[in-house]
Amino acid sequence: MSHYAAFKTTMRDANFLVAALAQMGFTTERNATLMGFMDRADQAADVVVRKAEFQRVTGKYLLGDIGFDRGADGSYHMISDDYHGYMAAMKFSDRVNQSYAEQSKMAWAEQQGYMFCGREVVETAAGPEVKLLFSVRE
Repeated sequence: MSHYAAFKTTMRDANFLVAALAQMGFTTERNATLMGFMDRADQAADVVVRKAEFQRVTGKYLLGDIGFDRGADGSYHMISDDYHGYMAAMKFSDRVNQSYAEQSKMAWAEQQGYMFCGREVVETAAGPEVKLLFSVRE
């Protein structure tokens, strides 16, 4: 049996979460059971990235699937096998959070009447920063 760790996120919308993972190249399963070490069914999650899918996209091997499950406070928790390592899990969680933020900002901008024009990565002293470019619909 795998030992899973849960990492709290600020994500609350399943549709934005699935869209964020798709933007990163992942296909997901909804309301599925996480398969752990030696493909043992371990735990259910709302959104699941299978370990084979993770390896296809990133080239990195995992012992178990990665899942996202809604916590009591309404936010999603990323569920990852303990053996993946804390730093690797946090790095992946940060990437998902960035993509999620982009998805939610694009949806908000569209509701406000803006049109998405592109995405720009700008190098800053603090590291790369993503800028979303919009224009006003006419």
